[in-house]
Amino acid sequence: MNRELNKLFKELLLSLSDDKNINSKLTGFLGIKGENYNSKMVIIGRAVNGWGKYSFKPGSSNVNRSIDNILLDNNCALSDKLHWVYKSEGCTDEYNTNKSAFWRVTKRVVLSNNYCDNEAKWSTYISWTNLYKVSYADGGNPNNYLCNKQYELCRKILCKEIELFNPKFILFLTGNDWALPLINENTTLNRSKNNYKAVESKGYFSFATKKIPIIIAKHPQGKNEDIFVDEINSIIDKKSF
Repeated sequence: MNRELNKLFKELLLSLSDDKNINSKLTGFLGIKGENYNSKMVIIGRAVNGWGKYSFKPGSSNVNRSIDNILLDNNCALSDKLHWVYKSEGCTDEYNTNKSAFWRVTKRVVLSNNYCDNEAKWSTYISWTNLYKVSYADGGNPNNYLCNKQYELCRKILCKEIELFNPKFILFLTGNDWALPLINENTTLNRSKNNYKAVESKGYFSFATKKIPIIIAKHPQGKNEDIFVDEINSIIDKKSF
């Protein structure tokens, strides 16, 4: 794990460790680079949903030990290098990525744009992260209070992750309402005016002297995934960011 990212992540977890307004167990996440990552694409979601083996309850007596376990668990996740995504397709006893609209759309975009050399291990050719790094251990997105409490550090972590991933393209399956507060300072965006149903913005994420093309689409859960894939691929094909 990058030393600066680890420091920011630990600072984030500790900042929530004694928050008396949070009554639920929390878990944390950092972005993961696929083993065969070729810098072609980063996929970004909203927040983790019941991630990892460990959690912490703000204000509990063992909170510091629990946070250390989360840090260690994230190092284990990093070492898996996104093999778990394709290995979990069709899984019957644990999380099944075939049942996730997020991963189904991601896979279709990767395969249709030839972003991988081995279709069976497609997920190892991308990198994945989320806007918000701390969420509820039992599942569900962070509420407004938890988002606001971690906003500033998550913004710093996300920018650092993108810098380290250094991709040629970033796809946000989050919606504008989730993404823009965290990336607005670094982006030049064109709000979709082409009657898109899934894509809400497109443009460029900037850091240092680099400009990375981005697409922000709604979260695909419960929506027509063909529309998502067609709109995203059309923008990529035409390079009309």
